[in-house]
Amino acid sequence: MMYFFADDHYESHPGKVIYENLPAELKSQIRFFENDWSVLESGSWLNDCNLLILNMIGTTCNLPHPGPGAEKAVREWCEKGGAVLMLHGSSAAFWQWDWWRKIVGFRWVRPNDPDGIVPSTHPKKPYSLTVSKTRHPLTKLLEEIDELEITWEDKDNLRKEKYKQILSKYDCHDWLGMIKTVYNKKKEFMKKGKKLHSIDMIYLSKLESLLYGELAFAMEMTKEEVTQ
Repeated sequence: MMYFFADDHYESHPGKVIYENLPAELKSQIRFFENDWSVLESGSWLNDCNLLILNMIGTTCNLPHPGPGAEKAVREWCEKGGAVLMLHGSSAAFWQWDWWRKIVGFRWVRPNDPDGIVPSTHPKKPYSLTVSKTRHPLTKLLEEIDELEITWEDKDNLRKEKYKQILSKYDCHDWLGMIKTVYNKKKEFMKKGKKLHSIDMIYLSKLESLLYGELAFAMEMTKEEVTQ
């Protein structure tokens, strides 16, 4: 049985949302508790637990920090090698326990941290986010590769500007099209006993790194596996 303890995180209920959207077969193997540490405190969950799931931050949402009973049970679970899945800020689930802070690694830090560490804050600046799924549309590029190509600029300065534009747009179609164009031009030059300009090779390397990184993430592979 899996035991899932969560707080409502300011009425957004992230743990509950995760739990309620799980397949029925998986839900039947989980006991879920929101804003209720009584079972955690009792230690009764140790009898049949195979995974401890946490989506909580101690003392948030006006909830009390789990007490001595929970500490004894959680420590026993950890010391015998029990599996723990920490979601969101759960590195701070039990931040008042000295031994817990030492084992969770890079953690979310609450105000008045016992170790005197500056509290964690959410980033306050814009970030670019790329949403990915296992069946990512990016993988369709592999089917379209024969049709993708970018017009070659013979003048070095114009070609350099085109490289910069393509890199700045963050468009995988253009990346792949440019990579294909450069490779085709490289073959053409080799037949004539010539080499591409060093600028072309520099930008080719940048484009490949970006594209292979995206493909690796989409296909759940490493960059090295993609390049092979």
